[in-house]
Amino acid sequence: MTDASNPTEGATSRARGLASSLIGIDHIAVAVKDFEAAIRVWSDEFGFELIQRTHISGESSGMYKAVLRAGALTLVLVQGDSSDSHISRYVEEHGPGVMHVAVQVQDQEQVLDSFRAHGTKPLTGIVHAPGLDQAFLPREPHSGIQLELVSRTGLNGFDNASSLQLHEAMEGRTTS
Repeated sequence: MTDASNPTEGATSRARGLASSLIGIDHIAVAVKDFEAAIRVWSDEFGFELIQRTHISGESSGMYKAVLRAGALTLVLVQGDSSDSHISRYVEEHGPGVMHVAVQVQDQEQVLDSFRAHGTKPLTGIVHAPGLDQAFLPREPHSGIQLELVSRTGLNGFDNASSLQLHEAMEGRTTS
């Protein structure tokens, strides 16, 4: 039972749902204005290794994506491939910067259930791909951070088909 005199109690129990299942940060997705320049800065100046570079086609999910890694930190640089891309719209509205933080969790369904129980409706259900399950929560309005929940069972990188499926689910064009 939530104590009405303590407005943070509900948020605390919701956070326990995430915190009890949290493994760590999987990756940070960064929306960029200039894809090539961003790759150069992060690899040449900051010393990150370029792991993967790809283009994902999609009506409003189209993007250029580069996965870079240094030590335990993985960055995913993304740029929309058209003005209709949700990434281009994000950059237009908010400017370049962190789009989301992906956290690796042990029990994704339990975490989603905890958020649902406290009134937060996930943007997607769990999108399953070989070795990788993903789900998105809505952007937290006070910090502007959006969380992606990730569970890995073998895949250490990113699969283009699952990325497209995940972004289409966020746009409400598919169900999972």
